[in-house]
Amino acid sequence: MALTKCQECGTEVSTKADRCPKCGAPVKKKTSGCAMVFAVAAVLGLVVYIGSLTSSSQSSATPNPPPTQGSSDRDRIYEQAKAKFNSSIAGEYRKLIEFQKAGDTANTIRILNRFKMFHQLGYQDVAAINQRVRTQDYVSRLQRTKPNDYRALSETFLGLHELYPDNKDYAARSAEYASALKRQEDEKQESERKATEEREARASREGKDEEAWIMAQEFVKKRLKSPSTASFGSYFEQNHRGNVTDLGNGMYAVRIWVDSQNSFGAMLRTHFVLKLNYDGGSTWTMIEEPSVVPE
Repeated sequence: MALTKCQECGTEVSTKADRCPKCGAPVKKKTSGCAMVFAVAAVLGLVVYIGSLTSSSQSSATPNPPPTQGSSDRDRIYEQAKAKFNSSIAGEYRKLIEFQKAGDTANTIRILNRFKMFHQLGYQDVAAINQRVRTQDYVSRLQRTKPNDYRALSETFLGLHELYPDNKDYAARSAEYASALKRQEDEKQESERKATEEREARASREGKDEEAWIMAQEFVKKRLKSPSTASFGSYFEQNHRGNVTDLGNGMYAVRIWVDSQNSFGAMLRTHFVLKLNYDGGSTWTMIEEPSVVPE
């Protein structure tokens, strides 16, 4: 019989006794190891069970998002077309043979494309027919293609490589023409960019009639005896008879008159003709000295 000490008076008491026989204090019983393990396991089991209920509730509350409407529609349409094709595959095969025997390459390839799209190249001898007919078509294309049509050449050799995956030359030729096509397109874009810049520059140089007339005044003043007395009137007064001519490429011919004092102080009207050049920015240059002309 196991004994334990009373917590109140220290008397040894049987572990089976409910109270101390000396002082009457209740006996505190020790919990066994098995009971403790069982209690811990029960608590852990309860925690796991509650967690599983929570997870299940969250899963049911947040279902997986459905596929997008567009993709599901496309898949449905494809599967319907595939099922229809498979149900009539024998008839499609007969059409293929008939077109091939008749030498109708376009329709033969059209039927082959359907076998390929629905993954039925393995039907009968379709794979062999596909390789033979497409090879002939690609060779014919190569004979018709211009040497600088890099896009067509690249696509043709890529098609041949798909028919003959082990032929590395086809893959290399396709990559070579693809690179040439990239260079060709880059050069075209650069050429178009330069042409656009030239058009814009030309546009900025042209339509500068009034500005040309104003700049002509500055060059004419340098020829006068008394520049400070110069009077050119208004642009519209002088140019109503077309005294400014746009020669293109930024060049202008200007006919202009000026009233100014001569060496004796008399106001005289003199007519000049000169040519100017505009660089499209902010610079005007004289390409022909002002020359005096009759009125």
